[in-house]
Amino acid sequence: MLAVRAPGAEGQAALAAAVEEAALRRVPLVVATTPGASADAGGDARVVVLADPDDAEDLARIVEENEVALVVVGMRRREETGRFVVATAVMRAVLTLDAPVLVVRP
Repeated sequence: MLAVRAPGAEGQAALAAAVEEAALRRVPLVVATTPGASADAGGDARVVVLADPDDAEDLARIVEENEVALVVVGMRRREETGRFVVATAVMRAVLTLDAPVLVVRP
């Protein structure tokens, strides 16, 4: 299980969902934090700091090295027009990672 923790509410939502999923599946949790995000993952989680949060290859490497079965990322709330705002890194993760990606919002 990999949680991508960015600063803000979306990062906290991703971490909370990943902690819950990891407990349900009884798998280890890896937390990839971005610069500026809290590295406190609680419990026995392994924390990795991403040098460049927009680097999909770095995320892919972490997924492969840790045999991650599910990646959990957060996204921002809806805009006033009702469309979802999907960050570039989230979109790249969804399109390029070999593991399934769960996208959560605060």
